[in-house]
Amino acid sequence: MDMIISSSQCQIASAIWGGLKISIQVASAFSSYFDDLTSLYMTIGRTYPPLKDFGLLYPKAPRLQNALCEYLIVIINLSKHTILFLKKPLLSQFASSLTNTFESEFEKYKKDLEKLANTIQIEVSVASKQIQASEAIDNSVFRSIATQGLQKTTQELREARNWRKQQKEKQFLLACSSYDYQKSWKQARKKGNANWIFQGDTYEGWKEELASSTIWCCGILGSGKTVLSANVIEDIMLIRPEVIVAYFFCPYDETASLLARTIIGSIVRQILQSAKLDMTGKINSYCEEELDTDQLLRFL
Repeated sequence: MDMIISSSQCQIASAIWGGLKISIQVASAFSSYFDDLTSLYMTIGRTYPPLKDFGLLYPKAPRLQNALCEYLIVIINLSKHTILFLKKPLLSQFASSLTNTFESEFEKYKKDLEKLANTIQIEVSVASKQIQASEAIDNSVFRSIATQGLQKTTQELREARNWRKQQKEKQFLLACSSYDYQKSWKQARKKGNANWIFQGDTYEGWKEELASSTIWCCGILGSGKTVLSANVIEDIMLIRPEVIVAYFFCPYDETASLLARTIIGSIVRQILQSAKLDMTGKINSYCEEELDTDQLLRFL
C-alpha cells in the first residue's frame, strides 16, 4: 500500500499516509515498550514469592540472605526508574520510546534479576545440604545419647530386678529358717581344737572320697564331740570350698534348736544358699511367711 500511494500523483494522499504511518510506528513502539515493561514486572511477580520463602526457610544462610537483599535492591531501582519514566509528560514518553529502546533502558535490570535469581537457587541448594549435614550430626549425637540413656536405663532395670529377686530370695530363705545356726558352731570352735583327727588316715580318706561316705565319731557326754564337729566343719570349708556344707548343733539349753522344724529348715536354707540355685520357681510357688516341715522336706 505504501508503494501504491508513493507512486501515485496524489500529493495529498501521500502526505496523509506519511503522517498516518508515523503515528502507527510511534503507537507501536510505545505499546511494545510498555508490553515489555509489563512482562518484566509479571516475571518478577512470579519469581520473587518463592525466593522470599527460601529466605524465611534458611534465615541462617548469610550468602543467601545477601543475594535476596541485592535482588530487592534491583527491584527498587527498577521501580524508581519506572516511576521517573511515568512522571514524564505523555509526549516525552512517546519521544523516549522512539529514541531509547526498552533494552537500552531496562535490559540491565532484567539481566541482574536473572543472575541474582540463579545465585539464590545455588545458595538454597548449598544451605539445604548444610542443614542436612548438620541434622545428620545432631541425629548421630542424639542417637548416641539415646543409646547411652537406654543402656543406663536397661542397666538400672536389670539391677532393680536383681535387687527385687535377691530380696525375694532372702525372704524365702527366712521363710525356710530364721534361726542363727552359726552361733553354736562359733562357740564350739572357741572351746578348743581337734588336731588329732586331722592326723589320721581315716579322716583324710573320708575327706578326699568323691562318692557318698560317712565317718562316725562317738563318745560319752562331755568327751568333746561338739568341739570335734566344729573343727571338722571349719576344715572342710577351708580345704574344700566347692563342697556344700550344712550343719546344725542342738544346744540343750535352747528349746528352738531341739525342734525338728528348726533343724530341717536350717539345713534346707544352708543347702539353697551354698548351691546358689535359681529359686524363682520356689518363690512363686510358696508365698507363706513360714514354710511348714512337709514343704521343707520336698526341697531335700
